[in-house]
Amino acid sequence: MHFSFGAATAALFLASSLMAQAGTDPNPPIKAAPGQATTNTSVTPLAATVVLPNAYATAMGNSNNIFGVAWANQRYQQNHNGAQVGNARPFFSHALRFRNASHTGPTQTLEIKLSNCDTTPATHSATFATNIGTNKQTTVFKGNYKYPDMTPNTSPTSFKIVIPYSTPWPWTNPTGKGLLFETLNTSAANGSYFVDAANGDTNVSRSWAVGVTTATGTVGLNFGLITAILDKPVPPFAGYNLFGTGCAGTGGSPIVILPASSRTAMGNSNNIFGTAYHNQRYHQLFTGSQVGPARGFSSHAFRPGTRSDAGPTRTLKILMSRSQTAVPSISTTFTTNIGTNVQTTVFSGTHTYPNMVPSTNPAEFKLVVPWTANYVWAPAAGDN
Repeated sequence: MHFSFGAATAALFLASSLMAQAGTDPNPPIKAAPGQATTNTSVTPLAATVVLPNAYATAMGNSNNIFGVAWANQRYQQNHNGAQVGNARPFFSHALRFRNASHTGPTQTLEIKLSNCDTTPATHSATFATNIGTNKQTTVFKGNYKYPDMTPNTSPTSFKIVIPYSTPWPWTNPTGKGLLFETLNTSAANGSYFVDAANGDTNVSRSWAVGVTTATGTVGLNFGLITAILDKPVPPFAGYNLFGTGCAGTGGSPIVILPASSRTAMGNSNNIFGTAYHNQRYHQLFTGSQVGPARGFSSHAFRPGTRSDAGPTRTLKILMSRSQTAVPSISTTFTTNIGTNVQTTVFSGTHTYPNMVPSTNPAEFKLVVPWTANYVWAPAAGDN
């Protein structure tokens, strides 16, 4: 079987499926939203995954600020309490909130990096490298960003300044670490654009300096921009779609096709196990190096091949995890394949597969299984 992980999605390496037979009503393939350039004005997300600091999920901020938003030639860090960020999952974008004021939206040249943080909001350092520590920073946005024109806002649920990421970033909820935003603003001029902020909350702190390569700056404890982080794709998509343009008929392109040898060629067989065979437990194991670097996954898809089967409805439970078992050594004992790894249930419920239309296009993955939870692939050396 060949799995495709839709844009903003991920890699399926170990899938454990428990199936029970249901009806046979077909449904059409899922369609993805079209992509949109990162330079376009943002839209309001349907819901924020988490609002930081948490106290401001239901309340407007008590301050406002321009640093980290539209102040030119600036290095800026914002440090959040990891406990408030919550469980491991991928992040696809973050959003800032209008305050009760009006501003014309400027265009700013930004590079935004995410990482875990070795300091806490209480110990946030003036030395930028100390806050980063040994953690790896990932650039999630780099380019010109056009802020939307600001209109007065008094709703704490409205986050209209959405910054989509060029690739999902996996938050792994590491013990004792926080979440660090770093923004490098290389714009030629400031923009007059002050967003909603929190003053006096011990779960956030920040630092800033003139010059994007400056090593030390000024610390502002217990102050930060109120930020919503989103764990599902929302328009505008930045360089990725839900499934991508390569999935003919679904409007998206897969992030990774497994196994790698089938990325440009059709398979040489077909099977029902792991998809529609009832009363079955099934494991499928992929080589970790083919899955690629850490990222977040939100769906997988199968290829129709040359068959014309009617789409059945099946009751499925799909779990994802890492495995230390080598692919050639996959065990007949399911617990051996799982080992000590934590399995994440990404789908549990009834799924109706679309009617199968024969295809000879190796980029066509119309049999999409959208997950109800995301999975963070954060491999260690040797993981599959």
